[in-house]
Amino acid sequence: MPHGATYSFSAATNWLQNHSQQQQMLQQCSNQLVLLLQVLGEIRPYLVGTGGGELILDSIDGPIVKIKITGPAANVMTVRVAVTQKLREKIPLIAAVQLL
Repeated sequence: MPHGATYSFSAATNWLQNHSQQQQMLQQCSNQLVLLLQVLGEIRPYLVGTGGGELILDSIDGPIVKIKITGPAANVMTVRVAVTQKLREKIPLIAAVQLL
């Protein structure tokens, strides 16, 4: 609550509940981001066998994750399919993976 503001008990309770819910949502998002980066880290070594390249997290838009694949691996269909499948398998909250 802002300093010096006067609120009723119920308003203060509502504020605390909303704040707590926001913190929980932020923690869940943070956990999912860490997991996403870990999964990308697990996949990266396999790109060497396809001539190299990099996986770069471009953005997250709700349940849609955008990943950029660079180098020769970007043109290998099995890499593209494997990245999509692995991410969706490890993180069920991902509805779609867009490869750039």
